[in-house]
Amino acid sequence: MECVFFNIYIMKISKKQTTEIIELAKTKKHSDISILFNVHKSSIGRILRDNNINSKRNRINESKLKFNINYFDDIDTEEKSYWLGFISADGCLKSNKVRLVSKDEEVIIKFKNAISSDHKITKSITKDKRSGKSHTLFIISITNYTFTKKLEKYINIDKSSSFSFPKIKKYLYPYFISGLFDGDGSFSTSNGKIRASLISTYECLDEIQNILMKKNIKKTKIIYHYSTYRFHLYKDAFNFLNYIYDDNFSYLYLSRKYLKFKQYKDEVYKN
Repeated sequence: MECVFFNIYIMKISKKQTTEIIELAKTKKHSDISILFNVHKSSIGRILRDNNINSKRNRINESKLKFNINYFDDIDTEEKSYWLGFISADGCLKSNKVRLVSKDEEVIIKFKNAISSDHKITKSITKDKRSGKSHTLFIISITNYTFTKKLEKYINIDKSSSFSFPKIKKYLYPYFISGLFDGDGSFSTSNGKIRASLISTYECLDEIQNILMKKNIKKTKIIYHYSTYRFHLYKDAFNFLNYIYDDNFSYLYLSRKYLKFKQYKDEVYKN
C-alpha cells in the first residue's frame, strides 16, 4: 500500500499568501486554511506565531451565530456613528466581547437589527444601591475578536478612565453625541425651561464642549461626581438637544428621550 504524506510547509509561502493566511485566520480554522494552501495546519500556526498573531484568540471568531462582522469597518454613516456613541456610553469591550446593556429593550433590538445579528437578547435584574429600586436590564453579547478589534480602533478598551472623542468625520459628530447622550445623558423640563446633562470622561466631555462652542453653545464647568464627570446645560440646553437630534433620523434615537424633546420643541415653536 502506497503511503501518502501531507506536504508539511514544503511549499514556499509568499508575503502575499502570508497576509491572506493572517486575514483568513480571523474567521476560519487552521485546518480549513491548510487545505487552501496545501500545507499542514501546524504550519499555519507557525506562520501566525512568526507574525505575532495569537492563534488561540482567533478561534473566538468561530461563531455559529450570524451577524455583520464588517459593520464597524468604517464609521461612514449617521447610524454607525450613533451606535458608536451608544456603545461608548452603555457598552463594554472586554475579552474579545462586545456587550451592550440598557434598561430600554428597544435600543438593544435596534442595535441587533442594525448589525443583522442572530444573537439572543438576555435579561438581568439589578438593584440600584442609591434608590433601592430594582431594574430589568436588556443585554446583547457578541464574542468575536475581529468585531471587537474594529470597535477598539475608535473606543479605548478602558473607556471608564481614558476614553476620548473618536476620530470620525465632522458631519457625524452630532450622531455620535446623540448616541452617547441616549446612553449616558438626561434632561428635564420645568415651567417651560429645559435642563440637560451628559456623563463621560473628562477628555471626551472637554472635546464635546469644544465642538459645541462652534455651534454657539457656551462651555460650562465639567464636574467630578460619583466617580464620573459630567456637565450641565441650562440656557443652551435647547440648542444642544436640537443639535444632536435630527428629525430625519428619528428612528435611531431612544424614543422616550427623543419624543419628549420633540414635544417640548413643538410647544416652543407654537409660542
